Parts: sequence; structure tokens; C-alpha cells
Amino acid sequence: MNVGQLTSQKPITADYLPQTQYGMNWFWMQNRPPFNPYNRVPEMMQDPRVIFGLDIIKGPINSRSRFYVDCDDAPVKEMLVKNITRFWRTSVNVPLQAIEWGWSGSEVMYSHDPSGIRFERMVCLQPRDVRANTTDGRLTSVTVQSVPSVGKVRLGGMKAFWYTHWREHHRWYGRSRLFGAYPAWLEYWTPDGARDMRRLFFHKYAFDGGTVWYPNQLISLPDGTETSGKEVMRDAAEKKKSGGTYFFPAPPSIDAPWFKIEPPTTQPPPEGIMAYMNELENEIFAGMVIPKEILSASETGSGYSGRLIPLMAFFQSLQQLVNSLIADFDTQILRPLVKLNFGRAVPYELIPFPLTTNRTMEGSDQS
Repeated sequence: MNVGQLTSQKPITADYLPQTQYGMNWFWMQNRPPFNPYNRVPEMMQDPRVIFGLDIIKGPINSRSRFYVDCDDAPVKEMLVKNITRFWRTSVNVPLQAIEWGWSGSEVMYSHDPSGIRFERMVCLQPRDVRANTTDGRLTSVTVQSVPSVGKVRLGGMKAFWYTHWREHHRWYGRSRLFGAYPAWLEYWTPDGARDMRRLFFHKYAFDGGTVWYPNQLISLPDGTETSGKEVMRDAAEKKKSGGTYFFPAPPSIDAPWFKIEPPTTQPPPEGIMAYMNELENEIFAGMVIPKEILSASETGSGYSGRLIPLMAFFQSLQQLVNSLIADFDTQILRPLVKLNFGRAVPYELIPFPLTTNRTMEGSDQS
């Protein structure tokens, strides 16, 4: 192998795709229905814990990401800072759909001013409707379905932006962050699962309705009609359920009352079921790689050892998402913009600051 081949920027494995449990984004699981993002992600997004967990993941990426632009050309550096700042302020959550889906495709909008062409915003597209088109392992365009006027369109070049979450599982379609939470979520929500168990208990055993004793004989009503003692008490019990009031005549003797009601007794919540549900909730967050220590104060204290160390570890796990997102934005948007505005390629490097710091982006007005 000569020097040119060794230093080539095109990898020999450019069009490699893993031969894993992957086909149309179905992930097969032992003794469980397969995880198919097309169906399962919308279902799981109805769970408030999943929505909350995704906000916990995306929040630090949105609010704490900062970059240093290492560039000797002042006009180019100023342009880069402005475009990165605008992307993070207006559109960063659009490609971050990839966190729950595994991939995302967006249409990129630009504007023109005296300083040149600049990034404006990204148009959010449903991941189920976008497909990546590649040649020799390189993204060439994005196909968008469900466009009423034409059926589908193809976005090429700088008009398309593609982002992949956990791309080590698949270069273009990655893997959903919800994949690890799926087993616990399934156990929580499926028929006869934890929620059904809780609902059944409170429906059947929260109270027993009480016990009614009645005389096994006909009762004369004020209008002269007669009815059974059972019907009298049935009517009274139904009125009581709706907020009515009982009225009874005095019994013939204290020792032998005609009517008697034993009020309902309540049952305490089953500790086993509630603990089971709490454990499943913790597993859902753990499957999304969210430490439970950052969700609630530690039992042994909420200081440095109780919460800050897991928080720092969590930020470190998000750092790879920040690094890959800015790398994709650089490759697909910024470098073509530099060539378009300045007529040439200009050497520069984007250096992400760790999420654990509070450094600001140099040259920007972000805080």
C-alpha cells in the first residue's frame, strides 16, 4: 500500500453495512415482539416517562453545548460562529429526533444578506417519511415521502441534512435510544401488565361496596304500593352511590332491626404492585441511559457523592451526541457554505467544549 492509498480520505469500507439483527429497522428480541421504530416509537411517545426522559437527554445538548472555532481567517470564523449559533438557537431539536427514532432527515433553509448566504433554519420532517440515498458510503440526497403535490421529493446537496443516533449500530439508521427501555415499557403497558394490574386492583378492591341486610318480606310504600325489602335497599344503595341520603323509619324493636347496612371497607394499595411499577419506571429510564440519581435526591444525601458524580457521567454520555451532531453539521452545511461564500476551502476546526463546563462559544453572544 502506497502513501496515497494510506492517506486517502475515502475509507475502503465506505459502503459497509453491518450484518446484524437489522432489516427495515426491526430489532428482534428474545420472547418479545420485535422493536420496530415505525410503530413502537409513536406508541412509546405516549408514555409521560419517555417524553420526560427525552427532554432530560436533549435539554443539556440544547443549552450547554459550546464550541471553539479554530480558524486564522477572521471573516470565515465570524461566519462560522454566526451559523453555528443560529443552528443551535433555531433548529437543533429538529435533527435530535434521531435520539428516539435512530435517524432524522431535514430540509435546510438559507437566506441571503450582504455578507453572503447563511443558514436560516431546518424544516422538521417525520423520520418515517425520509430515506437516505447514498453512493459509495457517502450521503448524496434525502428522499421525502408524503408530499401531497408530487408524492415524494428528493433533497440533494446542501438542501438535505441527515443525522444518525448511535451510528455504530448502523451508519445511516442507527438505533433508537428507546430500544433499551422497550422491554420494561412493554412489561408496563401490555395487556395484563403492570398498569392493568393496578387498574384492576383499584377497580375491584379499592372498596367492596358494603353489605346490605333486608327483611325477606313485602314492604308497604307511602303511595300504597308494595315492594320487596331487597328492592327498597337496592334503590337506597344506588342513591347512596350517587350522593343521595338514606331515610329509614324507626325499627319495630331495637333488638331486631328490619334494615342494616355495613359500610364499605377500603383496601390499602398493594405494596408489591406499587414497588413493581416503580422498578419498571426506573428500568425505563435506565434503558434510555438516564441514571436514576439525577432524577431524585439520593437516599444518603443529594450532595456531590449523591448526585453530581452521576450527573457528570450522564453529561459525558451525551458528549458523543454533541460531537457527532456538530461534525455532521460541519460536513453537510458549513464547509459547503464556506466554499460558496468565499470561493475556496478554508482550513478550520470546530472544537466542542465538554458539557460539564460553562465555557461560552468564542465570538458569539451565547451565555
